[in-house]
Amino acid sequence: MGVFPGGPGFLSWGLNNAAGDSIRAVSSAYIVSVGTAGAIVATWTYLPEDSPYYKTGHSINLGAQVSVGIVAALGVLYVRWENRMRERGARDDRVQGESEEVVRDLGYRHPSFRYTP
Repeated sequence: MGVFPGGPGFLSWGLNNAAGDSIRAVSSAYIVSVGTAGAIVATWTYLPEDSPYYKTGHSINLGAQVSVGIVAALGVLYVRWENRMRERGARDDRVQGESEEVVRDLGYRHPSFRYTP
């Protein structure tokens, strides 16, 4: 199904939407860890007794692919909604009355930050 391009795609999407060095580092480690979990699951779902069709393994793989597609679609809808909220000024209260240092360290929570859908 062409799943391999999904890994780098999700990694770059996650890193583009993570502001601040610490957040970006944790995000990259988390995304890679979740992606690697698929190899662990495959070890226990593609069993020799299911050969040659591997219905159990393929069913779990297909279910995971559909789930990832749904989560990605929901993520796109959420970041579009959040960007609209920021354009309307709904997040401006985060910087009002705060020191320059606090405002500088807001990262992705800063009202001028825009997510990449």
